[in-house]
Amino acid sequence: MSNRVPRNATHLLKALIKEEFYEEILGDLEELFEENVKVHGLTAARRKFWIEVIKLSRPNLIRNLLFTQKFVSPMLQHNLTLTFRNFLKHKNQFLINVLGLSTGLACVLFIYLWVMDEAGVDKFHTNGDELYQIMSNHTDASGINTWKGVPGLLMDEIETSVPEVRTVVSSTDSHEYTLSVDDTFIKAQGKFGSGTFFDVFSYPLKEGNPEGLLDDKSAIVITESFAEKLFRDESPIGQQINWHFWGQSKTVTVRGILEDIPKSSSEQFDFLLPWDYYHDDLIEFKQWGNYYARIHVVLHPEVDRTEVDNKVTEILQEKQNSERVELFLTNYGDRYLNSQ
Repeated sequence: MSNRVPRNATHLLKALIKEEFYEEILGDLEELFEENVKVHGLTAARRKFWIEVIKLSRPNLIRNLLFTQKFVSPMLQHNLTLTFRNFLKHKNQFLINVLGLSTGLACVLFIYLWVMDEAGVDKFHTNGDELYQIMSNHTDASGINTWKGVPGLLMDEIETSVPEVRTVVSSTDSHEYTLSVDDTFIKAQGKFGSGTFFDVFSYPLKEGNPEGLLDDKSAIVITESFAEKLFRDESPIGQQINWHFWGQSKTVTVRGILEDIPKSSSEQFDFLLPWDYYHDDLIEFKQWGNYYARIHVVLHPEVDRTEVDNKVTEILQEKQNSERVELFLTNYGDRYLNSQ
């Protein structure tokens, strides 16, 4: 059984413990190891063996650290001695230099962390390389104006006429709305999304099935932290919430719980409502001249983005009978740092 004792741990023990104690201590640890194997299993016994070795690193048992001097070259000892003497002779100057160096390194570290944080925004989506937002360029007398909005009717046309697109989703920007449960009213950030929302964006669900989750017009998906605000310790699934907007009120039922939106997401929201409710019941002017939708697409791998640019522009210009508007795709993960 002793040959199953962690070899690295015994080497460390031999390097640390004085020779006169090593054999006796190793024998005791091996006996304890065998007992732990019987009681706790081999993995736990190995872990406990390591813990016991570390606990034995006491001043009365470990070797005199001066034995390491034979591994230190005379030149290194000389340089260390000179450094120490210069420190004693020029304490103020030495401390200023150390402080300046430490401050500089700290600034570089913070700048690096900030740059990495900014560069990582919206990069967590699984479909990131093929995920694009469709945007529109409008040409008039003042020049070219770029909008995030596109006609909401475009989604159905893309599904039927653009085979290069694997998945398409319509949504809105996040806005502040009022929600209530009984007599509790809370303002929160919410948005609308179509049924393919979770196929396109990688926002993890804690509860609920993403398939068809937003197909029901009376459904709502809320984040974990928002659920705690509304329902405390109660289970949110199946609970009803009243949504209020511009004098209107709608009762919706919680069908899913989202994990809190990552800080690395440029879009922060507390709840999702179905796109069909927004499009069918709230939008009165459903025409190709109404740019109320935010449409995102996932392209098939190896697809040329410009081909899709041309196809969606042709669809729009044919429907509007105008060439003053062009559509183009921009990578979703690049929007944050390259929004202009």
